[in-house]
Amino acid sequence: MAARLQELADPGGICVSGTVFEQVDGKVDHVFADLGDQRVKNIAKPVRVYRVRFADPSARTRPRPFFDMSKDKISTVTGGCLCGDVRYEVSGPVIDTNFCHCRMCQRFAGAPVIAGSMYATDALRF
Repeated sequence: MAARLQELADPGGICVSGTVFEQVDGKVDHVFADLGDQRVKNIAKPVRVYRVRFADPSARTRPRPFFDMSKDKISTVTGGCLCGDVRYEVSGPVIDTNFCHCRMCQRFAGAPVIAGSMYATDALRF
């Protein structure tokens, strides 16, 4: 589905399905534009599509690091669960970053590779 919605998005833009919109509406700091029901390749029923509207046009291209790969550079990493009840912030230099593609990690992540970074305990705040 994501590949089909990608075809509807502007360059550098994001489109999501109605199902995703329902899960994130009111939980993220973005405004969505309803594009209505769209027909997409290899999907029998029309799909409700929403386009993410960025308040700041540069927000599309601004780098948003997930893992800080440079030991002497400090960037704040934030995140949390989808419902928004648990939020975290990591600030401090990364100690180490690893990528693994063993079968156990693939099963855990449901993806071909998993990545993780280690930080000092005092750099983590919930």
